[in-house]
Parts: sequence; C-alpha cells; structure tokens
Amino acid sequence: MSGKIGNNIGYSSGSVTAPSGGVEIRSDDPALSEGLMWYNTTANTLKVARNVGAWANGGDLNAAARKTGGDGTQGASFSCGGRNASENYAAECEEYNGTAWTDVSGNLGTGRHAIAACGTQTAGLSFGGSTSGGKSTECEEYNGTAWTTTSVGDLSTGRDDLDGCGTQGAGLAFAGYVSAASAVTEEYNGSSWSSGGALGTAQYQGGGCGTQSAGLFFGGS
Repeated sequence: MSGKIGNNIGYSSGSVTAPSGGVEIRSDDPALSEGLMWYNTTANTLKVARNVGAWANGGDLNAAARKTGGDGTQGASFSCGGRNASENYAAECEEYNGTAWTDVSGNLGTGRHAIAACGTQTAGLSFGGSTSGGKSTECEEYNGTAWTTTSVGDLSTGRDDLDGCGTQGAGLAFAGYVSAASAVTEEYNGSSWSSGGALGTAQYQGGGCGTQSAGLFFGGS
C-alpha cells in the first residue's frame, strides 16, 4: 500500500496498490470474521473487524405466544399480547432483565395479536393488532407496572401485522394489513395519532426500528 496513511482524515492523494499480504483491497465490505483487515476503496478507509458478535440463547417466555409486540433493550425489555397455544387473543405482558422473563400483573386492557409496540420497559406503547372483533385501532401505554388507555388516542386506521418504533411520547406506526397490505404511517405525540408520510410500498409482517424522525422499515410481505 502506497500513498498517505495517517489517520485517514484530510487525505485524498496517493494511490492504493495491492499489498504483499494481509490486507485485501476491495470496493465493499466483506462478510466479517474476527481479525479480518481490508481496505475499502469506496470509503477510502482501512478497516479491521473486531468484537464480532454472535447470537446466544436467552431465557424463554413463560407463556408461549406468536405475533407478540415488544421493545426495550437487551437488558430491560417487554413483550405483550399475541396468540397463545389455545389460539386465544392474549393480554399477557412479560418483562426481560437480560437473563429471564417474568410475568407482570399488569396485562393489556384488550388481548390482541399481530400487535405492534415501541418504547421502553417503563414507558411502553402498544397499538393495533387483531381481536375477536377484527382489526384494532386500540392504543395502550405502559408505565412498567400497568397498561392504560386513559387519555390515549387510538390509531386512525385499524390494522394488524403492522410495525412501529420510537418512544411513548413520539411513536411511529407503519405498514400492516387492513383488507390488503397497507402503506399507512401514523405518528403519536403522547396523546393522539396523526398521518405521516406513507411507505413507498404497501407491506405487512415486516420489521422496524429507529425513532419517529429517523425510522427504518425492512422485510415484510
């Protein structure tokens, strides 16, 4: 490798040539493995892969359910709703402490499945989903102990298999299934929902993350 190396700040001159060994020259990033070193010509950056993570088994939920909602962090998260083994619309809520799940006494006011949620373990938000009566517009807030619908506005469009992100005071709901895949996006301000910019492609059963002003949707049907 020739040209200027330094800390790669303010340098754009020089040339990059294939080294005698040890560093790969490429225009993208490879599949990561511990200790791998390469030079990305597109980013003009020398990179090293370190602390490559892996998935490990955590504690299981106490009540098996599918299409639950939840959010939080790896060490403090919550799960709510879903469809249980008896095919009932579940209202159960559980909290995870980084090791194990614990049933909490505060269940959802209305059992729903294919529900979405966002926020934290002590300030959560759940919205949408399905009940025995069909697609739900219901929204509930969680304070770490109990769920409430007091002064909580409902979604404008009832749907299930939706997703969301953000916080209890600045939430975002997007995608889902009404009678077909939906592109509807709604924003929550802590008391009511309003229309946001629609997805480019109507979808459902996808994933989401981020904040109300910097959200991400991926996958789906």
